[in-house]
Amino acid sequence: MGLGLYCLLKRGYWCDSSLFYFLYNAMFKDNIEYKFAGNIFSISKNYTIMQIRQEFGGEAYMKKISKIIWGVIYFIGTCITLFISIVLLSRSDIIINQEAMIPFQLYEQAFILLAFGSIPMVIACYMVYKVYEIKMSYHSKRNSIIIFIPGIICVSCATFMFGLLFVGMINSFILN
Repeated sequence: MGLGLYCLLKRGYWCDSSLFYFLYNAMFKDNIEYKFAGNIFSISKNYTIMQIRQEFGGEAYMKKISKIIWGVIYFIGTCITLFISIVLLSRSDIIINQEAMIPFQLYEQAFILLAFGSIPMVIACYMVYKVYEIKMSYHSKRNSIIIFIPGIICVSCATFMFGLLFVGMINSFILN
């Protein structure tokens, strides 16, 4: 039992200050109680490692952590996409660097930034879709569309840029 709990500790399933007290009691007592994430669990010595992991919710704890991480990444990406989209839709005529060889206006730069952010935004949208299990929700189609809107905005900007590049190449080959 103590070796199994040590293996769980090495894998990072618990991050609690009373873990060592729990390990000590696990080696010398028959029944132990442990408070983890606001819940009190009692474990006897004849539990297997799998039962202990299921009892303490190691996988559930890791899912919560991944939900938080991907949710924060998605939130930041969505805020950036929203801000850059507002700049793009405002059609600001401010030139960013006037001494540059090709001076860009602010809305052109915003368009390029949205295009460059398409791959990270699509990855963040997909991971939020998977981690939050949107497919299992009650309104899965509506929630999927809502989740993927920032990625669709970014990918549409990238597609438009590649389309312009492709049309420009064809135009230059045909006319010259």
